Amino acid sequence: MSRISPLILLIGIAPWLTGCFTGIESTPAITDREVQRASAPTSPDDNYLSSVLPTPVRELKRGALWVVNDSRIDRVFGAEAHGLTFTPGDTLTFESLRKVTTLDGRTVGEALFVTQRADTLCYRVNKSYDELMADSSMTIPFATEGALIDKTAALVGGKEFYVITASRFDTAGQACTGRKFVPVKVQSVGYGNGYYPLSLTLLDDCGESFKLFMSVGSGSVMPRKFGSLLSLTNPRAQYPTITDEVWQHIINGTTVAGMTQPECRLALGRPSDIVRQVGYSSLVEVWTYADGKRLIFADGILQ
Repeated sequence: MSRISPLILLIGIAPWLTGCFTGIESTPAITDREVQRASAPTSPDDNYLSSVLPTPVRELKRGALWVVNDSRIDRVFGAEAHGLTFTPGDTLTFESLRKVTTLDGRTVGEALFVTQRADTLCYRVNKSYDELMADSSMTIPFATEGALIDKTAALVGGKEFYVITASRFDTAGQACTGRKFVPVKVQSVGYGNGYYPLSLTLLDDCGESFKLFMSVGSGSVMPRKFGSLLSLTNPRAQYPTITDEVWQHIINGTTVAGMTQPECRLALGRPSDIVRQVGYSSLVEVWTYADGKRLIFADGILQ
């Protein structure tokens, strides 16, 4: 099939983008949900940290540590936390579990912690004591169990992987984007933030240091797990037909005319919206991203 020039293409599709055209069949817009419909099988990357699990409640020992990852943690404790201030990195030492009776007569479980300033805090769980003891973990909002940090560090500390996401945080804690599909080395494992329990400090092949926040565990719905952030092997090996020039664009998150749709998806990720227009001699697709970026393809080739 003969190629069409970008100028002719843009003139030809202009009416389609406004919705006023004749003699051309239009298909409905494809949503991001439809783009994501096909799910990939579980990979070794997905399972790499599945063994890192919180300590079951019945196995908690006096002296176990939690690390504060958000200063709002004072909101999860009782009146004894009033007036106290917390800073990310502060530690809470587990003391014990006890039964307490609520005002409505229910018996629930309560966990006691001691701060670095020797203040005793009570974290009341909205479960009976027996239910609490049967739980596989006790999640404290805005805090990370120290054992999770230690277990993760034992598996990834000092090792080299490949970063597969462009989204990250700089060393000052500001959200940013960077190169992906490049080798990185884990410098340290630490507490996370109010959304994700862990952070990894990484150093890439150009000497740039940055952070990734992540979850661990075996749950399939856990957000930002290892497999969505890092790879055990070089992703380049999966795409032997992509030229080195195009691969550099993919690494840097940029596109250039002539790239294929799979190459653009590797560079920019999935679009938030796809509109397909069937013309007389070609299939035109317009991809739109959440940041407003738009890509136009003719027969699968970026124009």
